[in-house]
Amino acid sequence: PIKDDYIEPHFIIKEDGRHYVTKFLVALIFIEASDLLFAVDSIPAVLAVTQDTFIVVTSNIFAILGLRSLYFALSKLLPMFRYIKYALAIILAF
Repeated sequence: PIKDDYIEPHFIIKEDGRHYVTKFLVALIFIEASDLLFAVDSIPAVLAVTQDTFIVVTSNIFAILGLRSLYFALSKLLPMFRYIKYALAIILAF
């Protein structure tokens, strides 16, 4: 069962002797599933370049790790761009 009203940011909470999953864990599962989906999706693109299994696996692992670290770097830089929301809206509308 998923607990809607949570006070502290935990993945699993115990209340009245029962364990509940919070929305944080559900969000984490969806994020990790999308990472895995994009990693599996990029395997045919790498296989078009090379047939070496080692290169295919390591390139996908490094891509996931690189994107994760890039997210944290961009999250710190985002306040510097005042008009980023408007620019993204124009680009997406185009």
